[in-house]
Formats: sequence, C-alpha cells, structure tokens
Amino acid sequence: MIHYTEYIQQDRFRPQLDTLHNKKICDNIICYDIETCNYFVHDKAVYSINDIITKCGHDVSKIEQFFEESQPGAVPYIWQYCIDGICIYGRDFKESKKVFDYIAHNTKGHTVHIWIHNLSFEYVWLQEILKPKGRNVFFTEAHKPLYFKYKNLYFRCSYRLTNMSLAKWGSNLGITKKTGQLDYLALYSPKSELTAENLDYCETDVYIMYKGLQQYLKLYKHVEYIPLTQTSIIRKDLKEENKEVKGFIKQVAEMQPKTPDEWKVQHMTYAGGLTLCNPHNVGRILHGLGSIDKKSAYPFAMLEKYPCTPFEKVSAAPVWDDGNHHICLVEFTDIKARYDITPLSTSKRVCMKGAVLAKDNPEERAKLGISRNNGKLIKARTYICYCTEIDFKLIQMYYKFKSVKVHSHYIALSDYMPRHVIMYMLERYAQKTLLTGVDDEMRMLEKQKLNSIYGCCGTALVHDNITELDDYSFEKTRLDDMQIMAELAKLKQHKFKNTLPYSYGIYITSYQRYFLMEMCHRFRIKRGGKWVLDKIAYMDTDSLKGFFEEVDELMIQAENERIKQWTKDRLALQDIPYEMSCPQNTKGIREYLGIWEHDAYYYEAKFLRAKCYAYKESETDKTHITIAGVPKAAAHVLQSPDDLKEGLEFDLFNSHKNLLTYRDGDNPLVTMPDGYKVKNKCACNIRPTSYKVTLESEYRTLIKKYLTEKHH
Repeated sequence: MIHYTEYIQQDRFRPQLDTLHNKKICDNIICYDIETCNYFVHDKAVYSINDIITKCGHDVSKIEQFFEESQPGAVPYIWQYCIDGICIYGRDFKESKKVFDYIAHNTKGHTVHIWIHNLSFEYVWLQEILKPKGRNVFFTEAHKPLYFKYKNLYFRCSYRLTNMSLAKWGSNLGITKKTGQLDYLALYSPKSELTAENLDYCETDVYIMYKGLQQYLKLYKHVEYIPLTQTSIIRKDLKEENKEVKGFIKQVAEMQPKTPDEWKVQHMTYAGGLTLCNPHNVGRILHGLGSIDKKSAYPFAMLEKYPCTPFEKVSAAPVWDDGNHHICLVEFTDIKARYDITPLSTSKRVCMKGAVLAKDNPEERAKLGISRNNGKLIKARTYICYCTEIDFKLIQMYYKFKSVKVHSHYIALSDYMPRHVIMYMLERYAQKTLLTGVDDEMRMLEKQKLNSIYGCCGTALVHDNITELDDYSFEKTRLDDMQIMAELAKLKQHKFKNTLPYSYGIYITSYQRYFLMEMCHRFRIKRGGKWVLDKIAYMDTDSLKGFFEEVDELMIQAENERIKQWTKDRLALQDIPYEMSCPQNTKGIREYLGIWEHDAYYYEAKFLRAKCYAYKESETDKTHITIAGVPKAAAHVLQSPDDLKEGLEFDLFNSHKNLLTYRDGDNPLVTMPDGYKVKNKCACNIRPTSYKVTLESEYRTLIKKYLTEKHH
C-alpha cells in the first residue's frame, strides 16, 4: 500500500470514462474500507476493552458493570482504497475526503461507483464528512442506507450484492482474508504505529473486493450495470426475459395494486413462513428425531396456479374452491385449535377478542387479554384476519369455529406463471444442483439466487419514509394515502420498474405454509380417542422435525412419488421438459424439485421456542445450537442439549455477540493516551455482550402446563 498523498501527487488515477445511452459513466473499480477502535470513558480516563478486562480481573459481572458505567466511543485510525488494483491508505479520517474530492474532480459529469463492504457501518462515519442528505441517500432502515451520493460519487454496498462475508468472498477468489493482525480489543488511533502486517491486513480486505468486483464487471460489461443487491441480479435478468414475452410487462403493471386500500389489503394478507414448536414436546429431552425438508420449497410452489388478473372487489360471497383466487377479510367466532400445533399468527390479525391461554385456566384468562402459543392463536371469541383461499383451507384443517363471516371479498382469475418465468427458475435450480458437492460456497450463492426469484415479488411495493435529521437522528413516518397512491402510480407509469406481481409473493408463501402444515397433518395419531400431532416436535418454513416410524417412511415415499408425477403432468401443460425439474448432480443422481428429503438425524434434541433448540447428531457428538441471535460457535457453553433452558446465559467471553452503540453526533471527544484528540462526532462503538435465553410470560405458563399436566 502507498500513502494517499503519494498517489494524488503523482496523479496516478486513470479514469475510464464512457457514455451509455447519453449517460456519462466511469468504469473504474473503486473500493473503500476503514478500521475503527472502540474506547470507553470512565472517570475521565480512556480504556480499551482489553484494559477493562484486565482491570476487572476477567470477572464478567464487573466487566458488564464497567461497560454500563462508561461512555462508549470510537475513532477511525486507518482508511484504505483499492483503485484499479492499486491500494492506498491514510490515517486521519477526515483526510479520506481529499481522495473522494480528487476522484470527483477528475471525473466531472460522470457517475463514479464506490463499493464498501457493509455500507451501513461505514456510513455512520462518512455521513459527518460528506453530509449526504435528502434524495442523496436512500435508507431501508435507520443507519442502513442502500446507497448514498456525494457529488458525482455513488456509494454502494458489496455485501448486499454478494451476501457473503469478506472471508467467504476471498475464499471463492482464492484469496485468504488475514486474521489476527489487528487486535479489535486494543486502543489504536491515527497516531498509533502500524506494522507491515497491520497494513497487509487492511490491504487484503479492499483487494478482495476489487478482485471480486472484477468478475461482476466482466459479466455486466460496465460498472453502471452491476446490480445493487443480490435480488437485483435476478430482477435484472427477469426483466430482460420479460421483454421477450409480448404484453407481459404491461400485464404485471396492471396486476399491481392501484389504490391505497388495495395495497393495504394485499400487504395485510401477505405472511411469511411458519416457524414453531409443538408445545407438547417443548422443554423435554427427545431421542431419535428425524428431520425432513421440502427440496427448494418456494421455487416448487411457483409451479402452482397464481393470479393472472388484478384483484377486483366484489359483493358476492366467496366460493372458496371455484378455481379462482380470493382475498377476504374473514371474521371467525369461537375459534379454537384442534391440535397443540397452532399456525394462526396473532400479529397478523386485524382484530382479536377474548383470546385465552387454555380453556380451564381462569386465572390466566382473567389476567391476560391476549394469549398465545409463542405468537400463535390457541383460542378466541373473535378473530378477524385477511386470508387467501389457501389460508382458509389451512384454518379449516387446524381450527374449529362456531361461525365465519366475510366482510370484504377480492377476486382474481387464475393461471400458471408464464413459461419463461418457470424456465428461468428451473435453470437456476439446475445450476445449484450441478454445484452440489463441487463448490459449497458457489452452490450457496446459486441457492440464494434461486430463492431471490421469490424476492422479486415478495418485496413491499411501498415503504415507510426514513429521514436523517440535522442532528444525525432518524425519523420514521408512514406514508399517507396520497403518497401511497403516488408510489403505486409509478409502477403503472414506469412499467420497467415491475418484475413480477406482488400477488405472486402472497401466494408463494401461502402455498408453502399449506404444503408444510398439510404434511404435518399426515403424522396425526389417535391417542385417548383424540387425534394428536405429538410425533412432530418442530417446524420451520419448509422442514419438519419429529419421530418418523416405518409407516411414516412409506407415507413420505408415496407422497414423493405423487409429487414427481404431479410435476411431470404440470410441466407438460407448458411443454417444459420434465428433466429440468430433476437435473442430475455430479454423481449422476437426480435431484427432484419439491420432494421431501431426510436432511438430518438427531440422537438427542431439546426445543424451547421458535428458532431456539439444541441437539446432538450422535451419542459422541458435541452439542450444536440454533438460537436466533447467537452464533453457532457459542454452542460450547452447553455440555448437552438438556442445558438449554430459560435463563441460560452466554457471557461476553462465550456469546460471540456484539452490542452496537451508535453515537449520532455525541461521540465522546476525548484525548487518547497517545495524545491524539478525537474529532469525529459520529461513531459506532462495538463491544462484546452477553445473551440470556428468555421466554414470554404467557408462553412460559403454557409450557409449564404441558410439562406438569395432561393438556386437553
């Protein structure tokens, strides 16, 4: 790496300027990164994390208390660019603006793209020196811009493009990311001496980005054409495919909601995948569990029928099985779950009254207005929600109710997705299959691309406004009806903005919830004169974990044969070769789309709540965990799955979790021990933190009831 002053003085930047469709562009690959130091101010002294650990004698509670009593702050101590393969650096953060200005001056009138890996983090610091405001920055969440602009420079996030860490990206390129050369728990400042090893670490990070982006440039020909996100890659491809089908772009635009009311109805109807435990099996040590997974579930759901016209509001009552698509506002009275597994979400309801924890629990009934099975409805006097005809079918399967009333009804005609969309999906599926066992990282990338097809129609069409104020704080506001109307009008006026209809996204997830729960329903057994689902322990979007016996294996095999035949008949309707749905992997084995496969066996497992379980795959295996928010590397805290329980704590030495504290204009402007005076008012402090497993009080009560009594 060379110092930035040498680079500028020698005028080494060689802009590659071009014009595309009357737009002036710059085709140079430019990458940027910073390294920052976290510090804590306590009794006017400045401490590093290492200092605090030593001062507190490695006592976790004392360390946590010290953190709480300190002012967290942070300072950048080195920044680096890679410009067309040349790596340059500087130390004082504000001086990095000189390079931005130098590039902007040499490319006047041309759009320049600069990539940062995890733009959200770097933006915290750059906002202070570049001051992008208003239309020059687009936020998806507070502190998380999708992009921002400064002069003619367009800052983008390479992580959103690749969905890979720098280490994974580098590995795919044959470049090993450096580790250990910088101590993230120590104090650094722009005055700190850095070794050749330190500089090599910094250089490698931006060089990985440069080499990776070279591949994208080769693929897309111009920097301008490289998509913003991974989903954008698929969206860009599909838009090109759509152009080849006469009238389809116009059809998609016509199918999108046109009024605020239509948008709100469709947005309320949309729901994601199901993840839940069977409370009958929660908190117990379970042995001999199997796990089955529906192969490429969302892509398989695309083979079903979908709305092919806009949804129109009608006054007639729905005929749920008439072959059309229905979205209805439905009111259920005296609704009650048939089984311990309860799929209806209490958060997606429009109205809910008289929901209780259990029929014979008057104390809880009096205390709680709404109670749930970890967010899922058990019983209510009134439950009102928007649902599709697929959802209604599922509700009938899993609930009993006294009456049902439809308040509003929207209907659309039905047909299969266009042939070119299905062909594109199957081609991506084949690519993923061919990489199985050959290149795990690239296979995962192809898998993400395959699932990104769903993202093209499952992304909200209207977003809340997120605005950064002058004091660096954020304000989030809902769009009013006029603003929503304006956003929806753009989709009709600028048809190229559409990829696939939003209604496709509603139904992809609706179909998959039905596939999952219908398969779960097949594992019913009769116990004490009542049908129960005790065999199932856990489910997540496209997989079931439970006790599968020989009779179940025969049922699974029969269902897979039915799926294969259905797929063959279905593809024949659009003259699509059946073989495209079952490509051969490198071992010559066919991978059938949509079938149920055994993907794991658990010698021992314990489930606590959604996204919270521990398991061993064999008697001698170590314990593994899946806990939302906790890296799998923290599993060593558990000696066995039975150690997973409410109150289990992963301390800051074991959690592998970090706590981020944003200093939005109030970073402590201290003098570092080496004499450097911190000048940046904006910062993001990162420190290790603990994590404790918790349960909602109502869910805890429910689980206790299952563990101590015969429920129902």
